[in-house]
Amino acid sequence: MAIFSQDVPTLLTFKLGTSDKAIGVQDLTRVSLAGITALDERTTQLQQKQNELDQLRLKVSELETVNQAMERRLAALEKNASLEKQATTVAQRPRRTARH
Repeated sequence: MAIFSQDVPTLLTFKLGTSDKAIGVQDLTRVSLAGITALDERTTQLQQKQNELDQLRLKVSELETVNQAMERRLAALEKNASLEKQATTVAQRPRRTARH
């Protein structure tokens, strides 16, 4: 971790260092620990988001499968309805009688 001279006033604001010229090893350790803690929290958040994303992807996949099945059923129903309509139309036509 590199600390530059312009960082010293900011660090002193947080009571790090004993002067405006130096920062103690214990202070650097606290800063490092704070960074590690923040990184760990962020990693945990990202893992939770990834788990949520994986669950949503699985749900979308399941819904796509259900949707495809429903589309096939609808197509079959429409085909049957069309065939029934044709049969009804044919049955309703007047029959021609044979003339001799």
